[in-house]
Amino acid sequence: MKTISIVVKKLNILFLCLILITCFCLTGCQDKYEIEQNAIALALAFDLDKSGNYVMAVQILTSSSSSSAQSQSNTGTGTPSATTYMSTGKNIYDTVYQFSKILGKPIRFTDVKCIVIGSVLASKGIGPVIDFSLRFIELRPYTPILVTTDRIQDVLNIKSNDQPIFAFAVEELIKRQSRIGFTSISTNLDFANDFSGENPITTCGYVTLDKRRTEENYPRIKLTGSAVFKKDKLIGYLNALETRGLQWIKGTINLGSILIEGPDKRFINLGIKNGSSRMNSKKINGKMTIQCTVRVETTVRVMWSDIDPSKNVDIMYALSEKQNEAINNEINLAIDAAKNRLSADIFDFGELIYRQHPKDWKEMKKNWETAFLSTPIDVKISSMVVNTGTISKSLIK
Repeated sequence: MKTISIVVKKLNILFLCLILITCFCLTGCQDKYEIEQNAIALALAFDLDKSGNYVMAVQILTSSSSSSAQSQSNTGTGTPSATTYMSTGKNIYDTVYQFSKILGKPIRFTDVKCIVIGSVLASKGIGPVIDFSLRFIELRPYTPILVTTDRIQDVLNIKSNDQPIFAFAVEELIKRQSRIGFTSISTNLDFANDFSGENPITTCGYVTLDKRRTEENYPRIKLTGSAVFKKDKLIGYLNALETRGLQWIKGTINLGSILIEGPDKRFINLGIKNGSSRMNSKKINGKMTIQCTVRVETTVRVMWSDIDPSKNVDIMYALSEKQNEAINNEINLAIDAAKNRLSADIFDFGELIYRQHPKDWKEMKKNWETAFLSTPIDVKISSMVVNTGTISKSLIK
């Protein structure tokens, strides 16, 4: 019994020590902060003024709507509001520091939805912005980068009837466009990786003010097309169709619509159900060739026509061929823009060759910018219209 008592005492002492050690290891609340006591940044924007100074705009969630913004984020309800503040400085951090003169609260960057870059700064180089966004611990490494040719403060002040805050509106657009493909989505980390990658070309979203106005006479937000960078400098733009041609090759499109002309010359809308691509690099007769196969499945969405595909399977094949042509046309637009206007490998074919033919790439890398222009790109489209929807033909002839 005495031996058992000693063992129990030792176990109790051991258990007590474990409790004390655990208490010291537990995370405390030292770094917590209250929303009302901080300025919550939702979007950042940078550009250069005429004197070469950095200009920064930041969209701050107003204190009175902080709780409603949290409610909106969690339940989809609430009507938050935001205010845009401006500052200038000699470098990026200096512009951030200048906000301490106009804001009585510390700025928190953990909820930033995007970083907008003005065209002047984009042309000179966005390296300092990318460096700041990754060096500053509160900014997340998957923050989307957007470019605009409008004034950065005007972009952050865009309002709409359904979403009065630019940051929330653009966040929703980015999610949808990542599947539709009319813009390119790249984050600060994507830029950083491309800076040191085998092919230092990056495409990102292009945001601008839509000329159409809301019911309250506010300009609408428009996220379409892409800005193209070589390392950290802007070298040009892609329009919406050129951008979707790029995304067809990258295989990121699985939503949207394709417009084709039917056998009776009437337009037919096809809804995209699935999309993918497969790329390969191959040496043919001593010359490196890029081979790309794009696969797409669609369904008929609008067909105001006399044809009835359910009675003739050849009609479905004919629609699929028309669809192949439409997709191929968009891809050719992207290839033409890349080779003849931008002189840039926007498709990351260089990275593909590096992975599949590392020995050949050592020699090709030296003059890839020139070699890309003459590199054959063999694209095959394999698309299919899989069904006609719930009805097979138009109700009225």
